[in-house]
Amino acid sequence: MESDLYNRSIKALRWRVGAGMIPPPDRPSGRAEAMRWRGGITVSKKAAKTSMFIAALASAVIAVACVTVFVALRGPDGGGGEATSYYQLRVELTTRSDGAELEPARTAEILSVREVGVQGKWEKKGVSMLRVWVQRDGAASAEEVVGITADYAIDPSALGRPFAFSLHAAGPEGCALRVTGAGDGEEVELAVVEHAGAEPLEFQVELSPLGGSPPLVDETESRSSSMALAFYYPWYDSTRNWDSPALQDRPAQPYVSADRAAMERHVEQAREAGIDGFLVSWWGPGSYTDENLALLLDVAEESGFSIAINFETLRGDSPAGNPQPLPPDEIFAWMRYALTSYGDHPAYLRIDGEPLIAVWASQAVPLDDWERVFAELEARGLEAFCLAEFGGDHPKTDVLEVFDGLHTYNIVGMAGGDGGMDQLASIYADTGRMVRNYHLLQEEGAPRKLWAATAQPGYDDHLIPGRPGVVLPREDGETYRASFEAALASGPDCVFITSWNEWWEHTYIEPSEAYGDLYLSITAECLGAWRE
Repeated sequence: MESDLYNRSIKALRWRVGAGMIPPPDRPSGRAEAMRWRGGITVSKKAAKTSMFIAALASAVIAVACVTVFVALRGPDGGGGEATSYYQLRVELTTRSDGAELEPARTAEILSVREVGVQGKWEKKGVSMLRVWVQRDGAASAEEVVGITADYAIDPSALGRPFAFSLHAAGPEGCALRVTGAGDGEEVELAVVEHAGAEPLEFQVELSPLGGSPPLVDETESRSSSMALAFYYPWYDSTRNWDSPALQDRPAQPYVSADRAAMERHVEQAREAGIDGFLVSWWGPGSYTDENLALLLDVAEESGFSIAINFETLRGDSPAGNPQPLPPDEIFAWMRYALTSYGDHPAYLRIDGEPLIAVWASQAVPLDDWERVFAELEARGLEAFCLAEFGGDHPKTDVLEVFDGLHTYNIVGMAGGDGGMDQLASIYADTGRMVRNYHLLQEEGAPRKLWAATAQPGYDDHLIPGRPGVVLPREDGETYRASFEAALASGPDCVFITSWNEWWEHTYIEPSEAYGDLYLSITAECLGAWRE
């Protein structure tokens, strides 16, 4: 018989695949932020007349919803200690149809992208490295224009050839697009496009007129870190856990999480493999995991090891039995307790002087609620360096308006499909670039955001009751190596490892009966190569 903690937590675990399966809630935008050029660039109404006009059924298109996207173009990698040079583009998309969408064809030349405004009554909208979109609210009148504004950053090398886009309108009313850009000079109108066809319109924008001005240059200090942290689960409250039929393998040395000797062994094994700290699953004040977190911090202090909280946002005790996000008031109470109880502990990991908290399933809670929670904490003199989580496809970028960075927990949503590890590498590369350079599109002096890419040995939940039976085979360590390669190639500020000891989902790397210390050896090898 499994322990009570297992029975209580298994419902929430059904969602850990995860994070990629929970649709991110749209964030209502109360801001009608004015479009502006960053860095004090003067916007001239007498911009050079180098505009391109593409009219598809121009006479049929009336006013349409407006999306504005600003693109910044940067230097080769946007990281390291060198200055970053880039140009900015602004794209305005408008429609009276049910919705409109714009997709850039070449994300490799995009440095970052940021939503800066919306208009009209919209139901859904978003900005990611792959697309900018808006969907009108059913309550909007037929004449009402809805729209979205976003900023992009792009590498100066993109000026060497036309930049391709795809434009789509969800209805006969069509959509319209205006593209402008700038370097360290005046705004230049680059294109005006109207489209009302049923099929997406493929078109190109000539960026060479931007070359009349030098690029913008950013000298914000980059993060220089090669820290590796592993997700750690202190919830094994009985040796009976290891008899569960949901397990496919078992620790080489079974343990109870509250055993100090087991903690000391784990910390030492992790340190020898090159791991700098644990991200500890935490179920709130007074829980079994809370008691073990306090002890683990003391153990870590003795070894110069670091500890931070992996904040469990979902709980499985709803009337329907499905995992539900904590209400904002409870999130605030939990975080206030964590920061006041553990934030000053010598072993607690701090980034930019603030205690690190990785938030699992952050997308299950609306961004406005997170913003209020963080504001209330700050008002009480409590601040944390909080990382949002994403899984699946490219994340919406508005999360970086509220959180200090992004991380992944489970790679299944990115590597488990037909695209495999190539798809994971592509998403990691785009997301890492976007996160590291997001500050280019914010207010002058904004700090760099932090990007943490995750390596994972595999995944298998087919023995867990109520789970969908998703499997990402370990392939004798090759899956782990490939995920490490994708993570390190994305230029991470930090590498996360899923996981040290999540045995139910078969993601553990600690020594086991089936694999011995194979995965610790691979960890040491990959981290050693990264740090050379």
